[in-house]
Amino acid sequence: MARQNLLIVDADARTRRVLEVSLRKAGYSITAAENMQQALQFLDLTDPELIVSDTRLPDGSGFEFCRIVKSHAKWGQIPFIFLTSATELEDKVHGLELGVDDYLTRPIYVKEIMVRVKMLLQRKQQERIGKKDARTKFSGQLADMAIVDLMQTIEISRKSGTIEFETDLGPAAVWFRDGRLIDAEMGRLQADAAVFRLLGLSDGRFEVEFKSISRVPTIEESTQSLLMEGMRRVDEWGRLLEGLPPLDHVLIIDANMAVKSDPKLTPKQQTILRRFNAKRTIIQAIDDSGLDDLEALEYVSELYFKGLLLEPGESSLEERSQETPVEGNLELWDLHRATSRAIQIPPSLEAAPPEAVADLPPLPNYPQPFPGASGAEHDDVLVGGILTSLTGQVTRQTRGAWVILIA
Repeated sequence: MARQNLLIVDADARTRRVLEVSLRKAGYSITAAENMQQALQFLDLTDPELIVSDTRLPDGSGFEFCRIVKSHAKWGQIPFIFLTSATELEDKVHGLELGVDDYLTRPIYVKEIMVRVKMLLQRKQQERIGKKDARTKFSGQLADMAIVDLMQTIEISRKSGTIEFETDLGPAAVWFRDGRLIDAEMGRLQADAAVFRLLGLSDGRFEVEFKSISRVPTIEESTQSLLMEGMRRVDEWGRLLEGLPPLDHVLIIDANMAVKSDPKLTPKQQTILRRFNAKRTIIQAIDDSGLDDLEALEYVSELYFKGLLLEPGESSLEERSQETPVEGNLELWDLHRATSRAIQIPPSLEAAPPEAVADLPPLPNYPQPFPGASGAEHDDVLVGGILTSLTGQVTRQTRGAWVILIA
């Protein structure tokens, strides 16, 4: 953490040295000036968190210096402490009227000034946070800023506040303190589980409000650890969803398949299966199961692919297995048409041994219908070509047997 910078303005070298050494030991960064002109130059170059000044300066009064500082747009909010040897009430009142935050009369003890500086810095810091919180509020769409990016931005900012979400799966809220996520809610989900559910969403609206919070922390992991585990789960969640209907779809139980499979189902599979009552959507069944999101979705995926869960109107697994594919019907129809009109084998040839047909005339030298195709591996192609291009009777030896083809 960067050290807070203090500006000390005092004409007395010994006082400057004592204050500088003491405050440096306390962890502050110190800039020291011996007159008003030098102090104003330092103010142009640095941004001190607090100014400690004597009321008497070589080139003017400390009151004039205070007036210049407090009337300046950039420096006006810097806390200001006066050191004085005067005991007159009028001087003190004058300083307070100019906006001086504290007034110390000599002799000044180092311990006292250390306490005053610390308390004043803390008070000003709280005031700045309060003012910033009152006006710091922004909103947007998750399509424009992913939740993981939003949470990483919050972590870097080191701020405190809340994020409210409106999503298709319902409202959600996240609490953060000093940039760290400390709690989350989404429906029945709490803490880590709610964050994991949120990370998987890409549509919705969010609103961030920076403010002090008193929420009791329920998340123990660091924000980075939480996000890393969350993104791993998001990848697995997306992989499972690729084979399932959308989460807002209703699934029903195939009673026949459920009866057959029931003895083989694990208790957790039975738990998730019973949540589908023809009314609940997939995400509602997961929520009502009481199981971890990812674990529940894995069981839904298993039950869906086993045919125990169906979409309304969808054929059961048994019905689908009994249906003949359209392509198979077309292939059978083509085969029946070709064989019914093309191939007839005389009984005498069918029963005769190979040597009985040895004296048959050679195969006529017809041109090949598919140039370049030859060999046993292309017999089917050649036969098909002859069937569609020739008339008359053709004989051919295929895989060691003679076949007569009649177009």
